[in-house]
Amino acid sequence: MESNIILPSHYPQMTVELNDKRKDTNHGVKPPTKEGTDWYNEQLQDMFYLCEESYKPGFNTKVKDILFKYAPVELIGYEIEQLMESFNKYGHRDFATSWMDICNFVKDDECTHYSVRKFAWYKTMNLELQDDKKKGFIDGTGTGIYASYANRVDKALEEMFDIKHHYKALRPLVYLYMQTKIDHTGMASYVHPGHWRYGAGHAVKFYETTDVGGDWYKMSKVVRNASIFLDYIAAMGRSGILVHLIEDNLVSGVAADLPEFDNWKIAV
Repeated sequence: MESNIILPSHYPQMTVELNDKRKDTNHGVKPPTKEGTDWYNEQLQDMFYLCEESYKPGFNTKVKDILFKYAPVELIGYEIEQLMESFNKYGHRDFATSWMDICNFVKDDECTHYSVRKFAWYKTMNLELQDDKKKGFIDGTGTGIYASYANRVDKALEEMFDIKHHYKALRPLVYLYMQTKIDHTGMASYVHPGHWRYGAGHAVKFYETTDVGGDWYKMSKVVRNASIFLDYIAAMGRSGILVHLIEDNLVSGVAADLPEFDNWKIAV
């Protein structure tokens, strides 16, 4: 691969969060897949299909097949459409009615958007709290859970950015341009932010809602898996807009301290 290729001017430099807080460490996370390998190309192909379908309503069979193909947990007792419908009970119809809606949501969501929806979803399920200290409004599910989330997600994102800047894995659009001299940003009407692809900050924000939610609520395996699957589908929306290779959305579960993603850790 040529190293002296001049990228399009609208491709940002990889400098976001490159500051004195950065640690040159992988935090025990496995390295990313090498560009051009069969597994890399397979993920790239699936990413393109997810992008193609991001302009269409619903969840077609191929999109669902791809989502299940890489799923970190088994979805028990739900079809994808049923899961998204349960998430809509709080009234957020603009988020989860189709794959297109999810891809549009992750283009410009604020850091807390998804967490507000997710914690409201827990409430609709009438889950039992872990202990009496988490009852009430200030210390409980009114504001306390959000304070806990803000603290936890800040630490998890710092770790994820260490990993990003340690491995320096090229964004898919950058890799494709270096291979073909073709700019594919028009396909998704979006260009990636200025930090490396591996792993995904959005995925960390989403998975952290399960990490925190599990501290607050007693969850059966069915509910916990459904919670993680919701996070995962939302994270995969970033692959639907060509920002992340699919594995980026999975390795991020390590930073959120979810044991379901321990397979992404380097064996010791």
